[in-house]
Amino acid sequence: VSPLKLKERNIFKAAFSPDSKRFATGTEQSTVRIWSAEFAECIETLDGHECIVKALAWSECGRFLITACANKLIVRDSDTYKTMQEISLKSGQTHFGILCATVTQDGSRIAIASYNTVWLFETLTGRQIGSMATTLGIFNIRVVTFSPDGKLCAAVGNGDRVSIIDGVTGKVLKSLVGHTNHLRSATFSPCGKFLLTGGYDCTIKIWDVRTWVCLR
Repeated sequence: VSPLKLKERNIFKAAFSPDSKRFATGTEQSTVRIWSAEFAECIETLDGHECIVKALAWSECGRFLITACANKLIVRDSDTYKTMQEISLKSGQTHFGILCATVTQDGSRIAIASYNTVWLFETLTGRQIGSMATTLGIFNIRVVTFSPDGKLCAAVGNGDRVSIIDGVTGKVLKSLVGHTNHLRSATFSPCGKFLLTGGYDCTIKIWDVRTWVCLR
């Protein structure tokens, strides 16, 4: 299989659609492209961003595609690619713009992260939910992820802690301690019972979501 060559430099994000028939790429040149997974051909080019696309995700329900650049996130219909909502953060709210974003499996809520803050928004209305969550001991948040039921959100970045946030109210619930260096990955298990984290300390930790005890 030959590698897929793009005209743009530096692919920052890539993600498959839930049905695996398409995938999307976001680049340094602000371009978002939709590709046929079967034929490896570009089938759509999406406009709307003006700089590096740092966040890109499909909702598991298959309804939405979200992309983010600088202080703006765009919610699109995943079939027509029509813009359904634009969410903008004020310049004073972010140090480095939106660094990452994710959407609940049912597509109802979006989490946006920048530097040391996480915001929750309703997908269709763009309305902010609850208060913004400031992650203690973490800056330059690199990953924000929802639990399968959308009730919890985990955030990691530069720092050795994992912030657990209420996925409905935005309140910081817990700060998990155990790593010894910056973190770059966090994901909930499909059953929602465990959280997996890893980073520069060369360790993987498995947390019990019910008790937040580190199992491994």
